[in-house]
Amino acid sequence: METGVRIEFDTDTMFSPGWKKLIAPTHNQEICEFPPFLYTSIRSEDILNSDHSLCYWNGTDSDTICDSIIKIKKIEYLDNFVEIYKSKLKIDDINKINSIERNILYHPKDFGFYKSKYWEFQKEIRLLIYSSPFPKDENEISEIVSGKRELKTTSIFVPLSEKCLQNIKIILSPKVSKGSSIIVKALLSQYPNAVVVDSCLHGTIR
Repeated sequence: METGVRIEFDTDTMFSPGWKKLIAPTHNQEICEFPPFLYTSIRSEDILNSDHSLCYWNGTDSDTICDSIIKIKKIEYLDNFVEIYKSKLKIDDINKINSIERNILYHPKDFGFYKSKYWEFQKEIRLLIYSSPFPKDENEISEIVSGKRELKTTSIFVPLSEKCLQNIKIILSPKVSKGSSIIVKALLSQYPNAVVVDSCLHGTIR
């Protein structure tokens, strides 16, 4: 609570895309087809590799960027956000001998975009990148479908544009110490247009 910060970016200048060449990993199945190039800010090796491939969102949606790989959505602040999440789940229970098998179906774009109205002052925006395991052959396709083949990749980094970094806004923790505040401002000395402000909860949290 004393060292955390919230970083505010301009979403219009957040990324600096360019043409990236895609190289398909070695595989022995016919359903994998990819364009030779993509106009995006994501590194080509992070878009497609032997572990995973990033999936396309509908390119006509106004909330997709980076050649429709990244979905950008505003957080919705609701009093009943827990009930909304529950309504997005489809649960099927299958009775078996001496047991019940539960299948839970959901779409990733329906989760992570609802929060309590208490946090409405944040005006938060989140990015969603949807990745699926890359199947090298028919056997691995079966493992993916059955859930046995999981992703090894745990993070994907998308470089921010220099223009975006020059105009960032830092909101300090509500309980920031004087020393931490000085450190943050010193680290931002190379970005003269950056702004540092106190949290609106400053002084209200003990």
